[in-house]
Amino acid sequence: MLRPYTLGLDVGGFPLPGAPQVAADLTVYPLARLSDGALARLGLTGALDQSFGLKSTGSNGAVSYPTVAREWQAGLRYVAPFGQADRYGFEVTGTYGMNTFRVDPVNDERPLDLPNVEYKTAGLTLGLRAALSEKFDFNFRLGYLHPLSAGELNSDTWFPNASMGAVTGSATVAYRLNRFADVRLKADLRRYFFKFNPDVGDPYIAGGAVDQYPGITLQLGFQY
Repeated sequence: MLRPYTLGLDVGGFPLPGAPQVAADLTVYPLARLSDGALARLGLTGALDQSFGLKSTGSNGAVSYPTVAREWQAGLRYVAPFGQADRYGFEVTGTYGMNTFRVDPVNDERPLDLPNVEYKTAGLTLGLRAALSEKFDFNFRLGYLHPLSAGELNSDTWFPNASMGAVTGSATVAYRLNRFADVRLKADLRRYFFKFNPDVGDPYIAGGAVDQYPGITLQLGFQY
């Protein structure tokens, strides 16, 4: 049996499903100033999420372990506008990225039955953006990630025969303050799923597992 892990502080016997995090993303269309054609809509995109102040405790709560949660992605994005006055846009994004969740040791010791994960992924995401009004914009994205590795979880120590995949989804509503700035509320979910395929005699036996990261983000956005 794998040990369950829920992120969040325990308040009144109820675990809060989250932790504080800072996030930033940037998309640049370097050829937009030079061309009005299809290449003007090809952009470079990147994102970084970093949690802070995280601690993990063992089953008896006696030891508190420093914990790192970090994610970054980089890739290419192409946007094809359509509709009246190009109010809508269809997006295709290809990315490479890494998602780390690591429990660091205290006095050279850490929980041995909780493997650290470091997902290296190649992904494809489809998206739809829409100008709902003069003030409100909406963006929806749905994607698939192919994990190239999962850190300790698919190592020889744990589950070397594991097969895995991941899906992502997000929805963002933006309120334009002026032509350059907006406020954005984003809800997103990243869900990794595993089939471990253990062999007879392996030290750990489990059919599979799910590792998921839901989030709600409030952002200040700039467009130029």
